Amino acid sequence: MPPQTFDSDSDAEPVKGRAATDDVEEMDEDVEADEDEAGGGEDDEYVVEAIKDHKFEGKKLMLLVKWKGYEKKSDMTWEPEENCTGAKDVLEEYFQSVGGKPKYTAPTNKRSRQSNVGSTPGTAKKKKTTPSNESPAPVEEPKWKPPAGSWEDEIQAIDTIEKTDKGLICYIQWANGKKSQHEVHTVYKKAPQRMLKFYEQHLVFKETGSGNNLYKDDE
Repeated sequence: MPPQTFDSDSDAEPVKGRAATDDVEEMDEDVEADEDEAGGGEDDEYVVEAIKDHKFEGKKLMLLVKWKGYEKKSDMTWEPEENCTGAKDVLEEYFQSVGGKPKYTAPTNKRSRQSNVGSTPGTAKKKKTTPSNESPAPVEEPKWKPPAGSWEDEIQAIDTIEKTDKGLICYIQWANGKKSQHEVHTVYKKAPQRMLKFYEQHLVFKETGSGNNLYKDDE
């Protein structure tokens, strides 16, 4: 520190040197600068660069924010919507990309809703069950009918011809194993050769014996 000086013409107290005063002022400025730097760190602002996803925590909309200047995925944070109002353009762009601002939807019980579809409130459908000891009802085969047209190739044999109150009835056995009965005149039309063969097989020929029974022309 420089030496103190005195005024020779007066009894005034000694005055500090100018250099000491300048040093104090410089120290004060350095302290203020340090305080400004410390305070400035608290006022740093993070800029929203993009919104990558959204979710609901309860009924509150949360947005996954990518901050400008931070490229790591681990630097992204979930923020409430009100924290992103300063980036209105980015917010609106994201909402447009997802078809509008997401709305909270209360979760529903899917199983109970599906079970109630098509049912009347207060009623329940009872499933019809078949006892295991009951056999299913037999399936009825369609009623068989003789073929249209000629029966010659369809008939296996004519079993017999019977005389009834309705006339002569012909009993037929078919090649497919079926059996049926028809009036004789119908079989004559459908299978004349079969009828002829039947009669030939059932004709009884009478033997005449000696030639005395033969007819002779009158002499």
